[in-house]
Amino acid sequence: MLKNRYRRAVLAGILAVAMTASCPIAAMAETGTLCKNETVYVITDPSGSAKKTIVTDRIAGSASAESVADSTSLKNIEVVKGDAAKSGSGSSVTWTTNGSEVSYRGTTDKKTPVTMKVEYYLDGKSISGSKLQGKSGDVRIVISYINNTRPCVPFICASGFAVTDGCLSDITVDGGKVIEDGERTLVCGFATPGVGSAVGSEAASRIGLRDSITIRAKAKNFSISEIMTMVTANLTDEINPDALDLNIDMGDGTAKLKKGADDVRSGADKLAGGSSKLKSGIDELSRSLMSSLGELESGAGSIRDALGTSDSEGMRKGTAELAAGAGAVKQGSDATMAALKGAESQLAALKEANPDVDFTALEQTIAAAETASAKTGGYAEAVREGSLALKEGTVKLSEGAMALCSGIEAASSADGKLSAGLGALSSGASQLSEGSSKLAKGAGKLSDGIELADEMISELTDEISSELGSVKTVLNAGRSYDNFSGIAGGMSGTVKFIYKTELGTDR
Repeated sequence: MLKNRYRRAVLAGILAVAMTASCPIAAMAETGTLCKNETVYVITDPSGSAKKTIVTDRIAGSASAESVADSTSLKNIEVVKGDAAKSGSGSSVTWTTNGSEVSYRGTTDKKTPVTMKVEYYLDGKSISGSKLQGKSGDVRIVISYINNTRPCVPFICASGFAVTDGCLSDITVDGGKVIEDGERTLVCGFATPGVGSAVGSEAASRIGLRDSITIRAKAKNFSISEIMTMVTANLTDEINPDALDLNIDMGDGTAKLKKGADDVRSGADKLAGGSSKLKSGIDELSRSLMSSLGELESGAGSIRDALGTSDSEGMRKGTAELAAGAGAVKQGSDATMAALKGAESQLAALKEANPDVDFTALEQTIAAAETASAKTGGYAEAVREGSLALKEGTVKLSEGAMALCSGIEAASSADGKLSAGLGALSSGASQLSEGSSKLAKGAGKLSDGIELADEMISELTDEISSELGSVKTVLNAGRSYDNFSGIAGGMSGTVKFIYKTELGTDR
Protein backbone atom coordinates (compact mmCIF):
# COMPACT_ATOMS: atom_id res chain seq x y z
CA MET A 1 0.00 0.00 0.00
CA LEU A 2 2.84 2.38 0.82
CA LYS A 3 4.51 1.72 -2.53
CA ASN A 4 1.23 2.33 -4.35
CA ARG A 5 0.90 5.70 -2.64
CA TYR A 6 4.39 6.71 -3.75
CA ARG A 7 3.67 5.48 -7.26
CA ARG A 8 0.57 7.65 -7.38
CA ALA A 9 2.62 10.58 -6.09
CA VAL A 10 5.10 10.16 -8.91
CA LEU A 11 2.38 9.96 -11.55
CA ALA A 12 0.32 12.79 -10.11
CA GLY A 13 3.08 15.12 -9.03
CA ILE A 14 5.63 14.61 -11.79
CA LEU A 15 3.80 13.34 -14.87
CA ALA A 16 0.26 14.73 -14.51
CA VAL A 17 0.93 17.41 -17.12
CA ALA A 18 1.05 14.68 -19.75
CA MET A 19 -2.41 13.40 -18.75
CA THR A 20 -4.27 16.68 -19.10
CA ALA A 21 -5.55 16.11 -22.63
CA SER A 22 -8.82 14.17 -22.65
CA CYS A 23 -12.29 14.43 -24.14
CA PRO A 24 -14.65 16.61 -22.03
CA ILE A 25 -17.70 14.56 -21.15
CA ALA A 26 -19.97 17.60 -21.07
CA ALA A 27 -18.94 18.55 -24.58
CA MET A 28 -19.62 14.98 -25.78
CA ALA A 29 -23.12 15.12 -24.35
CA GLU A 30 -23.87 18.42 -26.06
CA THR A 31 -22.52 17.47 -29.47
CA GLY A 32 -23.43 13.78 -29.46
CA THR A 33 -19.84 12.92 -30.50
CA LEU A 34 -18.28 9.93 -28.83
CA CYS A 35 -14.68 10.09 -27.58
CA LYS A 36 -12.62 7.03 -26.80
CA ASN A 37 -10.17 7.73 -23.98
CA GLU A 38 -7.55 5.00 -23.94
CA THR A 39 -4.88 4.24 -21.37
CA VAL A 40 -2.23 1.64 -22.20
CA TYR A 41 -0.40 0.06 -19.24
CA VAL A 42 2.91 -1.61 -20.10
CA ILE A 43 4.81 -3.72 -17.58
CA THR A 44 8.51 -3.99 -18.50
CA ASP A 45 11.55 -5.75 -17.12
CA PRO A 46 14.51 -3.67 -15.81
CA SER A 47 15.93 -3.29 -19.35
CA GLY A 48 12.67 -1.72 -20.58
CA SER A 49 11.42 -4.70 -22.62
CA ALA A 50 7.65 -5.17 -22.44
CA LYS A 51 6.37 -8.19 -20.48
CA LYS A 52 2.65 -7.46 -20.44
CA THR A 53 0.37 -4.82 -21.99
CA ILE A 54 -3.08 -4.01 -20.59
CA VAL A 55 -5.39 -1.46 -22.23
CA THR A 56 -8.28 0.37 -20.59
CA ASP A 57 -10.86 2.12 -22.82
CA ARG A 58 -13.58 4.54 -21.76
CA ILE A 59 -16.02 5.83 -24.36
CA ALA A 60 -17.11 9.27 -23.14
CA GLY A 61 -20.68 10.21 -24.07
CA SER A 62 -21.78 6.60 -24.55
CA ALA A 63 -24.20 6.59 -21.61
CA SER A 64 -26.70 8.68 -23.55
CA ALA A 65 -26.81 6.19 -26.46
CA GLU A 66 -28.65 2.87 -26.53
CA SER A 67 -25.82 1.17 -28.40
CA VAL A 68 -22.32 2.08 -29.54
CA ALA A 69 -20.38 0.66 -32.50
CA ASP A 70 -16.74 0.14 -31.54
CA SER A 71 -13.56 -1.28 -33.03
CA THR A 72 -10.87 -2.94 -30.94
CA SER A 73 -8.02 -5.43 -31.33
CA LEU A 74 -7.91 -6.27 -27.62
CA LYS A 75 -8.20 -9.79 -26.24
CA ASN A 76 -9.72 -10.97 -22.98
CA ILE A 77 -12.07 -7.98 -22.89
CA GLU A 78 -13.98 -7.38 -19.69
CA VAL A 79 -16.25 -4.56 -18.54
CA VAL A 80 -14.69 -2.68 -15.62
CA LYS A 81 -17.52 -0.24 -14.86
CA GLY A 82 -21.26 -0.11 -15.54
CA ASP A 83 -23.65 -2.55 -17.17
CA ALA A 84 -22.67 -2.31 -20.84
CA ALA A 85 -22.83 -5.58 -22.75
CA LYS A 86 -20.62 -6.55 -25.68
CA SER A 87 -21.67 -8.35 -28.84
CA GLY A 88 -20.01 -9.06 -32.17
CA SER A 89 -16.85 -10.81 -33.20
CA GLY A 90 -13.40 -9.89 -34.42
CA SER A 91 -12.44 -6.22 -34.28
CA SER A 92 -16.02 -4.98 -34.81
CA VAL A 93 -17.87 -4.74 -31.51
CA THR A 94 -21.26 -3.36 -30.53
CA TRP A 95 -21.94 -2.22 -26.99
CA THR A 96 -25.42 -2.16 -25.53
CA THR A 97 -24.99 0.56 -22.94
CA ASN A 98 -28.01 -0.11 -20.70
CA GLY A 99 -27.76 3.55 -19.65
CA SER A 100 -24.14 3.37 -18.46
CA GLU A 101 -20.89 4.57 -19.94
CA VAL A 102 -18.85 1.97 -21.82
CA SER A 103 -15.66 1.21 -19.91
CA TYR A 104 -13.63 -1.93 -20.51
CA ARG A 105 -10.13 -3.39 -20.57
CA GLY A 106 -8.20 -6.11 -22.35
CA THR A 107 -4.75 -7.32 -23.26
CA THR A 108 -2.66 -7.13 -26.42
CA ASP A 109 0.65 -8.29 -27.85
CA LYS A 110 0.83 -5.29 -30.15
CA LYS A 111 4.09 -3.38 -30.07
CA THR A 112 3.71 0.09 -28.57
CA PRO A 113 4.64 3.12 -30.71
CA VAL A 114 7.35 4.02 -28.21
CA THR A 115 9.66 1.40 -26.75
CA MET A 116 12.30 1.86 -24.07
CA LYS A 117 15.82 0.76 -23.30
CA VAL A 118 17.05 1.20 -19.73
CA GLU A 119 20.75 0.87 -18.87
CA TYR A 120 22.35 0.86 -15.43
CA TYR A 121 25.94 1.61 -14.42
CA LEU A 122 27.70 1.32 -11.08
CA ASP A 123 31.03 3.11 -10.74
CA GLY A 124 31.20 3.34 -14.53
CA LYS A 125 30.55 -0.38 -15.20
CA SER A 126 27.37 -1.82 -16.72
CA ILE A 127 25.12 -3.73 -14.34
CA SER A 128 21.59 -5.14 -14.51
CA GLY A 129 18.74 -3.47 -12.67
CA SER A 130 18.15 -6.43 -10.38
CA LYS A 131 21.82 -6.73 -9.42
CA LEU A 132 21.97 -3.00 -8.67
CA GLN A 133 19.63 -3.50 -5.71
CA GLY A 134 21.46 -3.05 -2.39
CA LYS A 135 24.64 -1.76 -4.02
CA SER A 136 26.48 1.47 -3.13
CA GLY A 137 28.58 3.76 -5.31
CA ASP A 138 28.21 6.12 -8.22
CA VAL A 139 25.04 5.17 -10.11
CA ARG A 140 24.07 6.19 -13.63
CA ILE A 141 20.71 5.27 -15.20
CA VAL A 142 20.19 5.98 -18.91
CA ILE A 143 16.63 5.72 -20.24
CA SER A 144 16.47 5.78 -24.04
CA TYR A 145 13.16 6.03 -25.92
CA ILE A 146 12.65 4.68 -29.43
CA ASN A 147 9.89 6.21 -31.54
CA ASN A 148 8.59 3.55 -33.96
CA THR A 149 6.04 5.72 -35.82
CA ARG A 150 6.33 6.92 -39.43
CA PRO A 151 5.68 9.76 -39.99
CA CYS A 152 6.99 10.65 -36.58
CA VAL A 153 4.30 11.19 -33.94
CA PRO A 154 5.58 13.75 -31.39
CA PHE A 155 5.28 11.71 -28.23
CA ILE A 156 6.35 13.31 -24.97
CA CYS A 157 7.93 10.83 -22.59
CA ALA A 158 8.18 11.51 -18.86
CA SER A 159 9.92 9.05 -16.54
CA GLY A 160 10.37 9.25 -12.80
CA PHE A 161 10.62 7.56 -9.46
CA ALA A 162 10.43 8.47 -5.79
CA VAL A 163 13.37 8.19 -3.38
CA THR A 164 11.92 7.57 0.07
CA ASP A 165 14.69 6.07 2.19
CA GLY A 166 17.63 8.28 1.32
CA CYS A 167 19.26 5.59 -0.80
CA LEU A 168 20.28 8.22 -3.39
CA SER A 169 21.98 11.58 -2.89
CA ASP A 170 23.62 14.26 -5.09
CA ILE A 171 21.05 13.45 -7.78
CA THR A 172 21.23 15.16 -11.19
CA VAL A 173 19.08 14.64 -14.27
CA ASP A 174 20.05 15.51 -17.84
CA GLY A 175 16.72 16.56 -19.30
CA GLY A 176 14.76 16.71 -16.08
CA LYS A 177 14.50 17.86 -12.50
CA VAL A 178 14.90 16.69 -8.92
CA ILE A 179 12.06 17.82 -6.64
CA GLU A 180 12.39 17.75 -2.87
CA ASP A 181 9.03 17.15 -1.21
CA GLY A 182 9.56 16.81 2.52
CA GLU A 183 9.65 13.08 3.22
CA ARG A 184 10.65 12.07 -0.29
CA THR A 185 12.61 13.14 -3.33
CA LEU A 186 10.96 12.98 -6.75
CA VAL A 187 13.22 12.40 -9.76
CA CYS A 188 11.79 13.03 -13.25
CA GLY A 189 13.01 13.51 -16.79
CA PHE A 190 11.43 14.36 -20.14
CA ALA A 191 12.24 13.46 -23.76
CA THR A 192 10.68 13.70 -27.22
CA PRO A 193 12.09 10.67 -29.06
CA GLY A 194 12.43 10.89 -32.84
CA VAL A 195 11.15 14.46 -33.02
CA GLY A 196 14.66 15.93 -33.28
CA SER A 197 15.48 13.77 -36.31
CA ALA A 198 12.12 14.59 -37.88
CA VAL A 199 12.41 18.39 -37.63
CA GLY A 200 16.16 18.59 -38.33
CA SER A 201 19.24 18.56 -36.15
CA GLU A 202 19.66 22.37 -36.10
CA ALA A 203 16.09 22.99 -34.96
CA ALA A 204 16.36 20.14 -32.44
CA SER A 205 19.55 21.64 -31.02
CA ARG A 206 17.98 25.10 -30.68
CA ILE A 207 14.85 23.75 -28.99
CA GLY A 208 16.71 21.20 -26.85
CA LEU A 209 14.92 18.05 -28.06
CA ARG A 210 16.35 14.76 -26.77
CA ASP A 211 15.77 11.03 -27.19
CA SER A 212 16.97 9.98 -23.74
CA ILE A 213 17.49 11.09 -20.18
CA THR A 214 20.39 10.35 -17.84
CA ILE A 215 20.14 10.20 -14.06
CA ARG A 216 23.28 10.33 -11.91
CA ALA A 217 23.50 9.90 -8.15
CA LYS A 218 25.50 8.51 -5.27
CA ALA A 219 23.86 5.34 -3.96
CA LYS A 220 23.87 3.85 -0.49
CA ASN A 221 22.10 0.48 -0.50
CA PHE A 222 20.26 1.22 -3.78
CA SER A 223 16.58 0.30 -3.31
CA ILE A 224 14.54 1.79 -6.17
CA SER A 225 12.06 -0.93 -7.13
CA GLU A 226 10.37 0.64 -10.17
CA ILE A 227 10.48 3.49 -12.68
CA MET A 228 7.19 4.94 -13.92
CA THR A 229 6.96 6.43 -17.42
CA MET A 230 4.15 8.36 -19.10
CA VAL A 231 4.00 8.69 -22.90
CA THR A 232 1.46 10.85 -24.72
CA ALA A 233 0.98 12.83 -27.91
CA ASN A 234 -2.18 14.55 -26.66
CA LEU A 235 -0.40 17.80 -25.81
CA THR A 236 -0.01 18.55 -29.53
CA ASP A 237 -3.81 18.69 -29.93
CA GLU A 238 -3.83 22.28 -28.69
CA ILE A 239 -1.28 23.44 -31.29
CA ASN A 240 -2.52 24.54 -34.71
CA PRO A 241 0.19 23.68 -37.27
CA ASP A 242 -1.24 26.21 -39.75
CA ALA A 243 -0.39 28.98 -37.29
CA LEU A 244 3.29 28.22 -37.91
CA ASP A 245 3.20 29.46 -41.52
CA LEU A 246 6.05 31.89 -42.11
CA ASN A 247 5.28 34.92 -44.22
CA ILE A 248 8.05 37.49 -44.37
CA ASP A 249 7.18 40.24 -46.83
CA MET A 250 9.77 42.96 -47.04
CA GLY A 251 7.72 44.70 -49.76
CA ASP A 252 9.67 47.38 -51.58
CA GLY A 253 11.33 48.59 -48.38
CA THR A 254 14.69 47.03 -49.23
CA ALA A 255 14.57 48.42 -52.77
CA LYS A 256 13.80 51.90 -51.46
CA LEU A 257 16.59 51.65 -48.91
CA LYS A 258 19.08 50.61 -51.58
CA LYS A 259 17.92 53.40 -53.91
CA GLY A 260 18.40 55.91 -51.11
CA ALA A 261 21.96 54.69 -50.57
CA ASP A 262 22.65 54.94 -54.30
CA ASP A 263 21.25 58.50 -54.34
CA VAL A 264 23.54 59.42 -51.45
CA ARG A 265 26.51 58.03 -53.34
CA SER A 266 25.56 59.97 -56.50
CA GLY A 267 25.15 63.20 -54.53
CA ALA A 268 28.45 62.66 -52.76
CA ASP A 269 30.19 62.13 -56.11
CA LYS A 270 28.78 65.43 -57.39
CA LEU A 271 29.80 67.17 -54.16
CA ALA A 272 33.34 65.84 -54.54
CA GLY A 273 33.46 67.14 -58.13
CA GLY A 274 32.20 70.59 -57.11
CA SER A 275 34.67 70.76 -54.26
CA SER A 276 37.52 69.95 -56.64
CA LYS A 277 36.44 72.75 -59.01
CA LEU A 278 36.20 75.17 -56.08
CA LYS A 279 39.78 74.37 -55.08
CA SER A 280 41.00 74.92 -58.65
CA GLY A 281 39.26 78.34 -58.79
CA ILE A 282 40.76 79.40 -55.47
CA ASP A 283 44.25 78.36 -56.61
CA GLU A 284 43.86 80.30 -59.89
CA LEU A 285 42.61 83.37 -58.02
CA SER A 286 45.60 83.20 -55.69
CA ARG A 287 48.06 83.06 -58.59
CA SER A 288 46.39 86.04 -60.37
CA LEU A 289 46.28 88.22 -57.25
CA MET A 290 49.85 87.47 -56.34
CA SER A 291 50.94 88.41 -59.87
CA SER A 292 49.11 91.79 -59.62
CA LEU A 293 50.77 92.53 -56.30
CA GLY A 294 54.11 91.77 -57.94
CA GLU A 295 53.45 94.39 -60.60
CA LEU A 296 52.61 96.93 -57.87
CA GLU A 297 55.89 96.26 -56.14
CA SER A 298 57.73 96.67 -59.46
CA GLY A 299 56.09 100.08 -60.06
CA ALA A 300 56.94 101.19 -56.54
CA GLY A 301 60.55 100.25 -57.17
CA SER A 302 60.65 102.46 -60.23
CA ILE A 303 59.22 105.36 -58.21
CA ARG A 304 61.90 104.93 -55.61
CA ASP A 305 64.55 104.93 -58.30
CA ALA A 306 63.17 108.16 -59.83
CA LEU A 307 62.95 109.92 -56.47
CA GLY A 308 66.39 108.79 -55.51
CA THR A 309 68.05 110.31 -58.65
CA SER A 310 65.74 113.38 -58.94
CA ASP A 311 65.28 112.34 -62.57
CA SER A 312 62.00 114.00 -63.64
CA GLU A 313 61.75 111.80 -66.70
CA GLY A 314 62.28 108.78 -64.53
CA MET A 315 59.71 110.17 -62.08
CA ARG A 316 57.11 110.57 -64.80
CA LYS A 317 57.90 107.11 -66.06
CA GLY A 318 57.68 105.72 -62.54
CA THR A 319 54.39 107.57 -61.92
CA ALA A 320 52.90 106.10 -65.09
CA GLU A 321 54.05 102.58 -64.10
CA LEU A 322 52.74 103.11 -60.58
CA ALA A 323 49.34 104.18 -61.88
CA ALA A 324 49.24 101.13 -64.13
CA GLY A 325 50.23 98.86 -61.26
CA ALA A 326 47.61 100.44 -58.95
CA GLY A 327 44.96 99.92 -61.62
CA ALA A 328 45.97 96.27 -61.99
CA VAL A 329 45.84 95.79 -58.24
CA LYS A 330 42.40 97.43 -58.10
CA GLN A 331 41.15 95.17 -60.88
CA GLY A 332 42.68 92.16 -59.16
CA SER A 333 41.03 93.20 -55.89
CA ASP A 334 37.67 93.62 -57.60
CA ALA A 335 38.08 90.26 -59.29
CA THR A 336 39.02 88.74 -55.96
CA MET A 337 35.90 90.14 -54.30
CA ALA A 338 33.72 88.85 -57.14
CA ALA A 339 35.30 85.40 -56.91
CA LEU A 340 34.87 85.32 -53.15
CA LYS A 341 31.21 86.28 -53.51
CA GLY A 342 30.86 83.40 -55.92
CA ALA A 343 32.57 81.12 -53.40
CA GLU A 344 30.06 82.31 -50.78
CA SER A 345 27.20 81.34 -53.09
CA GLN A 346 28.73 77.90 -53.76
CA LEU A 347 29.30 77.37 -50.05
CA ALA A 348 25.68 78.25 -49.29
CA ALA A 349 24.57 75.63 -51.81
CA LEU A 350 26.91 73.05 -50.27
CA LYS A 351 25.57 73.80 -46.77
CA GLU A 352 22.01 73.32 -47.94
CA ALA A 353 22.88 70.01 -49.65
CA ASN A 354 24.94 68.76 -46.71
CA PRO A 355 23.27 69.96 -43.51
CA ASP A 356 25.32 67.50 -41.42
CA VAL A 357 28.71 68.88 -42.58
CA ASP A 358 30.36 71.65 -40.52
CA PHE A 359 31.50 74.47 -42.89
CA THR A 360 32.36 76.99 -40.14
CA ALA A 361 36.10 76.96 -40.82
CA LEU A 362 35.52 77.48 -44.54
CA GLU A 363 33.14 80.39 -43.90
CA GLN A 364 35.69 82.07 -41.65
CA THR A 365 38.44 81.64 -44.24
CA ILE A 366 36.32 83.22 -47.00
CA ALA A 367 35.44 86.14 -44.68
CA ALA A 368 39.15 86.70 -43.92
CA ALA A 369 39.96 86.64 -47.64
CA GLU A 370 37.23 89.24 -48.34
CA THR A 371 38.62 91.50 -45.63
CA ALA A 372 42.15 91.22 -46.97
CA SER A 373 40.96 91.82 -50.55
CA ALA A 374 39.00 94.90 -49.48
CA LYS A 375 42.08 96.27 -47.75
CA THR A 376 44.17 95.62 -50.84
CA GLY A 377 41.65 97.54 -52.93
CA GLY A 378 41.85 100.38 -50.46
CA TYR A 379 45.59 100.38 -50.64
CA ALA A 380 45.47 100.43 -54.42
CA GLU A 381 43.15 103.46 -54.21
CA ALA A 382 45.66 105.15 -51.94
CA VAL A 383 48.37 104.53 -54.54
CA ARG A 384 46.12 105.99 -57.23
CA GLU A 385 45.50 109.11 -55.16
CA GLY A 386 49.24 109.42 -54.62
CA SER A 387 49.78 109.30 -58.37
CA LEU A 388 47.26 112.14 -58.88
CA ALA A 389 49.03 114.16 -56.27
CA LEU A 390 52.26 113.77 -58.26
CA LYS A 391 50.50 115.14 -61.35
CA GLU A 392 49.39 118.28 -59.49
CA GLY A 393 52.96 119.42 -59.07
CA THR A 394 56.35 118.79 -57.79
CA VAL A 395 55.57 120.81 -54.67
CA LYS A 396 53.51 117.99 -53.29
CA LEU A 397 55.94 115.39 -54.61
CA SER A 398 57.44 114.71 -51.23
CA GLU A 399 54.04 114.33 -49.51
CA GLY A 400 52.74 112.15 -52.32
CA ALA A 401 55.88 110.06 -52.25
CA MET A 402 55.43 109.49 -48.51
CA ALA A 403 51.79 108.49 -48.95
CA LEU A 404 52.78 106.26 -51.82
CA CYS A 405 55.45 104.54 -49.75
CA SER A 406 52.98 104.03 -46.91
CA GLY A 407 50.49 102.49 -49.32
CA ILE A 408 53.14 100.22 -50.75
CA GLU A 409 54.26 99.10 -47.30
CA ALA A 410 50.67 98.42 -46.26
CA ALA A 411 50.02 96.47 -49.48
CA SER A 412 53.21 94.48 -48.95
CA SER A 413 52.12 93.65 -45.39
CA ALA A 414 48.63 92.65 -46.56
CA ASP A 415 50.18 90.48 -49.24
CA GLY A 416 51.33 87.92 -46.66
CA LYS A 417 47.96 87.82 -44.86
CA LEU A 418 46.05 87.51 -48.12
CA SER A 419 48.33 84.72 -49.30
CA ALA A 420 47.83 82.84 -46.01
CA GLY A 421 44.05 83.30 -46.21
CA LEU A 422 43.92 82.02 -49.77
CA GLY A 423 46.09 79.05 -48.76
CA ALA A 424 43.71 78.18 -45.93
CA LEU A 425 40.75 78.52 -48.29
CA SER A 426 42.40 76.13 -50.75
CA SER A 427 43.14 73.65 -47.95
CA GLY A 428 39.53 73.76 -46.75
CA ALA A 429 38.25 73.08 -50.26
CA SER A 430 40.66 70.13 -50.52
CA GLN A 431 39.38 68.66 -47.24
CA LEU A 432 35.81 69.08 -48.41
CA SER A 433 36.63 67.20 -51.61
CA GLU A 434 38.32 64.40 -49.66
CA GLY A 435 35.39 64.10 -47.24
CA SER A 436 32.93 63.97 -50.13
CA SER A 437 34.92 61.13 -51.73
CA LYS A 438 34.83 59.15 -48.46
CA LEU A 439 31.10 59.76 -48.18
CA ALA A 440 30.62 58.39 -51.70
CA LYS A 441 32.63 55.25 -50.86
CA GLY A 442 30.69 54.76 -47.63
CA ALA A 443 27.37 55.08 -49.45
CA GLY A 444 28.59 52.49 -51.96
CA LYS A 445 29.43 50.04 -49.17
CA LEU A 446 26.03 50.71 -47.59
CA SER A 447 24.31 49.87 -50.87
CA ASP A 448 26.29 46.63 -51.18
CA GLY A 449 25.52 45.77 -47.54
CA ILE A 450 21.78 46.29 -48.07
CA GLU A 451 21.85 43.98 -51.07
CA LEU A 452 23.76 41.32 -49.11
CA ALA A 453 21.34 41.61 -46.17
CA ASP A 454 18.41 41.13 -48.53
CA GLU A 455 19.99 37.93 -49.87
CA MET A 456 20.67 36.65 -46.34
CA ILE A 457 17.07 37.32 -45.28
CA SER A 458 15.81 35.37 -48.29
CA GLU A 459 18.10 32.42 -47.48
CA LEU A 460 17.10 32.49 -43.80
CA THR A 461 13.41 32.58 -44.73
CA ASP A 462 13.84 29.55 -46.97
CA GLU A 463 15.71 27.68 -44.22
CA ILE A 464 13.13 28.48 -41.53
CA SER A 465 10.24 27.63 -43.87
CA SER A 466 11.81 24.23 -44.51
CA GLU A 467 12.19 23.58 -40.77
CA LEU A 468 8.63 24.74 -40.09
CA GLY A 469 7.40 22.38 -42.79
CA SER A 470 8.99 19.47 -40.89
CA VAL A 471 7.52 20.72 -37.61
CA LYS A 472 4.04 20.96 -39.16
CA THR A 473 4.33 17.39 -40.44
CA VAL A 474 5.22 16.17 -36.95
CA LEU A 475 2.41 18.15 -35.30
CA ASN A 476 -0.16 16.88 -37.80
CA ALA A 477 0.99 13.31 -37.08
CA GLY A 478 0.46 13.97 -33.36
CA ARG A 479 -3.02 15.43 -33.87
CA SER A 480 -4.07 12.43 -35.96
CA TYR A 481 -2.77 9.81 -33.49
CA ASP A 482 -5.90 9.08 -31.45
CA ASN A 483 -5.85 5.37 -30.54
CA PHE A 484 -3.70 2.28 -30.03
CA SER A 485 -6.03 -0.72 -29.95
CA GLY A 486 -8.61 0.52 -32.50
CA ILE A 487 -11.36 3.10 -32.87
CA ALA A 488 -14.65 3.19 -34.77
CA GLY A 489 -15.32 5.67 -37.53
CA GLY A 490 -16.92 8.89 -36.33
CA MET A 491 -15.29 8.68 -32.90
CA SER A 492 -12.62 11.01 -31.65
CA GLY A 493 -9.99 9.68 -29.34
CA THR A 494 -7.09 10.21 -26.98
CA VAL A 495 -4.46 7.75 -25.90
CA LYS A 496 -1.69 7.72 -23.30
CA PHE A 497 0.79 5.07 -22.26
CA ILE A 498 1.96 4.26 -18.73
CA TYR A 499 5.04 2.07 -18.40
CA LYS A 500 6.02 0.38 -15.15
CA THR A 501 9.64 -0.74 -15.26
CA GLU A 502 10.25 -3.25 -12.48
CA LEU A 503 13.84 -3.21 -11.24
CA GLY A 504 13.52 -6.05 -8.74
CA THR A 505 13.92 -9.04 -11.06
CA ASP A 506 15.22 -9.54 -14.58
CA ARG A 507 13.10 -11.16 -17.22
